[in-house]
Amino acid sequence: MNKAQTEITIPHLFRCPISLDLLEDPVTLTTGQTYDRSSIEKWISADSQLSENHMEFVEIALSCILKLLPIVNLEPLNIIKDESKLERFIFLFEKGTSSIKTSLCLVIDHSTATAQTEEVCEVLGNSQKLVHEIVQVVFNKNYDKVSEAAIKALSALCSLESNKESLVKGGAINGIITYISRCENRQKNLAPLAMATMKKLLVLESGKEALVNHVNGIETLVKMVFKVCNQECSESAVEILSIVCSDFGSAREVAIGAGVLSQLLFLLQSQCGTKTKTKARMLLKLLRSKWNEESMQL
Repeated sequence: MNKAQTEITIPHLFRCPISLDLLEDPVTLTTGQTYDRSSIEKWISADSQLSENHMEFVEIALSCILKLLPIVNLEPLNIIKDESKLERFIFLFEKGTSSIKTSLCLVIDHSTATAQTEEVCEVLGNSQKLVHEIVQVVFNKNYDKVSEAAIKALSALCSLESNKESLVKGGAINGIITYISRCENRQKNLAPLAMATMKKLLVLESGKEALVNHVNGIETLVKMVFKVCNQECSESAVEILSIVCSDFGSAREVAIGAGVLSQLLFLLQSQCGTKTKTKARMLLKLLRSKWNEESMQL
């Protein structure tokens, strides 16, 4: 790779107005303007009111890291396996700005890119405190970009079987349901990825129970069954409903009450793929057979 390919452009917000170089040790004056300490200290007296801007420094560092992630060895991420470094990572996630949270989610997403960092992914995924913080980001409806980064992070952590129980306990199912429910009126979203992640978590009984016990969980999925603009969402919704409706009578009752039968019929009459229609027929058959069994027991 030549020098031109690896050269990184410094965003203007990360340049010192004096030196025009990358802010290495940013400090902010009472005016609100940020400078590099070494540059500004040449201009003003030693007793001027300077305050360290740690969050801006972190944003700069993370910006550089994310620029380099596609082209560098990811092995240095293994430092997060150290307990003290993990605590700092979680602290930054908890206290950081939306930009910092987005960047940290992308770091988590990249932790699954290679076998070199698989242990890092496991350490991150088994931290329920971190999972909880990621889920809180998903809940925040005011920052779509951050929420999408958080969904990617949950999906990445879910790639390891050993992380799934921690994700469920940390509220991942609830967060995903909330995200999906907000996607109904948005064309561009990560609903397919979110639903695929949920489906992976349903291999656990605790995952199924979290979905069934969510006040809007089943109803949200029923609404996703017939999505004209997104066949992938329709297929995932049918698959997820098949899983929980097979095991939980309460899920079947709520799904039928929410109109799943008419949604499935609309789906069968649509231009969706053969695979999706087959799964829709299987769910209809399941609901009918379970209904007959329960009727005979009355």
